[in-house]
Amino acid sequence: MGLDIFVMPMWRFLSGEYTGPVERLIPNVIRVGGQKMDLAPELARKKVASFQKVLSQVTDSDISWPDEGEVVFERQFNFRLWHLLRAYAAHQDHPVRAGLLRRSQPFTISDEPECHPGLARIFDGAPTRFKHLIVHADNEGFYFPCKLEHPMPLLPAEERWLTGSSIHLLDELSLLGQSLRHESDTLKDVRDAWEFMVKAAKASVDHRLPIVFDG
Repeated sequence: MGLDIFVMPMWRFLSGEYTGPVERLIPNVIRVGGQKMDLAPELARKKVASFQKVLSQVTDSDISWPDEGEVVFERQFNFRLWHLLRAYAAHQDHPVRAGLLRRSQPFTISDEPECHPGLARIFDGAPTRFKHLIVHADNEGFYFPCKLEHPMPLLPAEERWLTGSSIHLLDELSLLGQSLRHESDTLKDVRDAWEFMVKAAKASVDHRLPIVFDG
């Protein structure tokens, strides 16, 4: 199953006013994954305004963006690549260690990158330079084009919708890219995933629209 990544107004996601990559490619395709939301557009816009207000109050900062316009980024991602990218990021701060001297080991691609021990440490509270990249759901949630300091649930009642900052995400990806420059071609999949998310984050920052994970 694929993971659709969009950069678009949030109200479009809440009202189902968008077309996924597979839907566009194959007419009359049966949607894979959960059903689209179907709020009336006006109600969806009010919901977005409410989210912005609550997030601004909770963070004591201005969490807002002009939620208008069209879909500006629409592509299907791959769950394995998403897991690989986050495992590689976790490895930079919490590498796998081996031997009597506990020397850090090079990052290697495994069949289950989501099981990298560095990810478990970060989820348990260990510090990381890549919190917006790592502390996010696999198949849903948002990155808003605001300086949201820490990833957090959109609302207490919507804990499944984790939110992060696409501005901070782009900064983290830039930092991660410095490490990737020195890696061999064996990590091509990680590099491909990095390039994908850089494009999505840049589109979000440039157009001031959220990244939407729709799996």
